[in-house]
Amino acid sequence: NTVVPTTHAPRFEREKRVFWWVFIGNLQSNRVINATKVTDLVDRKTVKLQFQAPTSPGKYPFSVMVKSDTWTGSDLRIDVQMPVKIPEKRESDDENYSEDDQVALLKKTASNQKDPKKAAILAAASKAMAAKKAAAAKANNNTAKKTAPPPPPP
Repeated sequence: NTVVPTTHAPRFEREKRVFWWVFIGNLQSNRVINATKVTDLVDRKTVKLQFQAPTSPGKYPFSVMVKSDTWTGSDLRIDVQMPVKIPEKRESDDENYSEDDQVALLKKTASNQKDPKKAAILAAASKAMAAKKAAAAKANNNTAKKTAPPPPPP
């Protein structure tokens, strides 16, 4: 357990800990894609930055930047090329579950959701999916009744 270093900052009322910001961005479009604050860096640390990959295949330039909120001249920038490939076609996960399973999963997720807005959206989605299933079943029953063969003659 190592202590995060502090810096000499006489105008701060208390000790000033050194924080680092890690960004991933596209310098060509002047856009920050994701950033995270690292508060416990002592010597080395691996930081995971997740972001949505571009939708079309190709090589995309990105820059990973590390900046200190305390020390000037300690910034670091690494330029990378990220290859994006078209994913192989495969069955989606939704197709592996029945509609009943999907409705049950939506209801369970809604009941476990702490954010009331997200819970309401998930609950509405499960109701809509259940209503769609009921309408499809009713349509199938009506079609089955209309296409039933006539009874055999006596």
